[in-house]
Amino acid sequence: MKKVIYLSLLLVFIVSCNTKDKSSEALQFEQKEFVQSSDNCIADECTTIKLSLPVMTNEDHEIAAKINQHLVSEIDNIVAVDDTTATSASLAELTQNYIQNYNAFVAKYPDETLAWKAEVEGDITFYNADLLSISLEYYTFAGGAYGFKSEKALNFNPKTGDLYQVEDLIGNWEELQKLMALQLKDKM
Repeated sequence: MKKVIYLSLLLVFIVSCNTKDKSSEALQFEQKEFVQSSDNCIADECTTIKLSLPVMTNEDHEIAAKINQHLVSEIDNIVAVDDTTATSASLAELTQNYIQNYNAFVAKYPDETLAWKAEVEGDITFYNADLLSISLEYYTFAGGAYGFKSEKALNFNPKTGDLYQVEDLIGNWEELQKLMALQLKDKM
């Protein structure tokens, strides 16, 4: 009988050691590229989307998945050509959707032959237990006289996977405004 109890306790101990909380693990990143081009190129100009981003690679990690989904949603909004096209579930799907949207546009407007382009480069600029900052530099062109280039910073709480709001990051807003006003006044 004692052997059964000892074996049961040993089994419980082994199982409990293997079922650790994955959300407390440190986030793991890998810079990944997602590139796709259209088949219907005109004069060697192809519609192309190129993404180079830090992707969280932790398997079955709830927070990593949440941050990855925030990235997908943010980039979907950057490269979307209208309000209905930003619905991708992954970065690979996002690149496919971008090309499909271009092909649908060309099918609807065959005289519009300019190739679209979307490039998004992401880098981790800061990471500790309380803050994960990812900068995005991007360029999009979907016709017109010129494209659009911009930058965006995404600040995450690595404990929850939520995006911080500006108010969460600046403790004393009034003091910052005074300091900014003094700096501007000195420059004028």
